[in-house]
Amino acid sequence: MRLFPALAASLLISLGSVAMAAPQSALTFTGSGLTGAGADTTRGYGFTVTGSNLVAAQLGVWDEGGDGLAESHQVGLWNSTGTLLASVTVGSGTSAALVDGFRYVDIVDVPLAVGSYTVGAFFIGGSQDPQALALVGLATAPGITYDVLRYINFVPSLTMPTTTSPLDGITGLIGGTLMVDAITAPASEVPEPQSALLALMGFGLLSL
Repeated sequence: MRLFPALAASLLISLGSVAMAAPQSALTFTGSGLTGAGADTTRGYGFTVTGSNLVAAQLGVWDEGGDGLAESHQVGLWNSTGTLLASVTVGSGTSAALVDGFRYVDIVDVPLAVGSYTVGAFFIGGSQDPQALALVGLATAPGITYDVLRYINFVPSLTMPTTTSPLDGITGLIGGTLMVDAITAPASEVPEPQSALLALMGFGLLSL
């Protein structure tokens, strides 16, 4: 009789395992300059997804010094056609989790097919939260390629950043960013609930 609980626990652990790797920042860097928002603006960057089975799991904004944000900021993720795939508000202060210098908030996972995307955060003119400029030691998560800085000025709210000049050639003008997660097993490999129940019943009968 002791066999059944052990087998059941093992099966439930297997079925309950999340087929995802640990989320990680799509972009990191070891140093940068700083710049401010002279006008209402959305600032971020364009990137390309080159790997399969990636999802956007969190959106975030740069927190210089890691001591908390002076204001709250909307952050958005767009695809190559300009469709807003996800957005979130990162609150002021230190309420959002700090990872790699960014304050992150969870979103509903957004599948990222191979292709181009843009991420950015909205800053009011004169914001006390600086943005990172001229990144040093730039690195990206597996399956992600950094393309170009992007911003758009004189907008009333979160707007897809599309401008790349006159700062072309400078690596990064980072306000908003994202965390990505990797699906480690295709969804087709995850047992359906009916199959899982039948398997569990089979183990039970076997133990008896």
